[in-house]
Amino acid sequence: MPQNPRIATIPLPPDRESAEAVDADATDEVKGFSSKKWLEDRSHKSVYGTQRVHDAQSGQFWRQSRRGEHVSDADRVLSEIEYELTLLSRYHALACQRGGQQLDRSAYLILARLELEPPLSLKELSEAFRLDISTINRQVGALLRNGLVERLADPAGGMARKIRPTAKGLDRLREDRDLNLRGIGSVLDGWSDRDVHYLRDILTRFNSDVEQLEGQPWPRPSEDRRPNENEN
Repeated sequence: MPQNPRIATIPLPPDRESAEAVDADATDEVKGFSSKKWLEDRSHKSVYGTQRVHDAQSGQFWRQSRRGEHVSDADRVLSEIEYELTLLSRYHALACQRGGQQLDRSAYLILARLELEPPLSLKELSEAFRLDISTINRQVGALLRNGLVERLADPAGGMARKIRPTAKGLDRLREDRDLNLRGIGSVLDGWSDRDVHYLRDILTRFNSDVEQLEGQPWPRPSEDRRPNENEN
């Protein structure tokens, strides 16, 4: 959107509540947001370093980049979500480094998957994680050498051997999970029960939608389905 003498730059409010009030008329586009339509439109841009501008004659708001390009509210919202997810992954990695976790990230994820399901073959693990079979083979090999998983014959009589966690592997997983839970609990300590439940629900919805798009549902623990104890 080119510069226009009718446009006045509006500084962003310093707090979230006032931002919501000022943006009340600027979020109509976001309310009708379609992720499919957004993904099909290759003209969207990153919004970092943009400013919010107002057309004094039409009363419309939009975002404008430093080069004067129009940036939609939908672009702005998605860019902010992407940035927060980037920070989330960073903070999780830092927490693992500082918290004394015994397992690396790949080992934790493989054990967490095996904890909730019957034994899986290398091919099944490769498909579940969308990784090359050689990568999964290397990661499982490290778990085998450390006694955290074991191989066994396919109970159904198949040729491929299956992988399942050992008691030692499940113990390591639960010890690291306890550290994660304490860290998350310290962050959420001042949150209301309502906000904590909302965070859980929105994360579950987000992850479930990702799994649906990928066609790869991920198992979740439930009250009537306990994780594998010792079937070993």
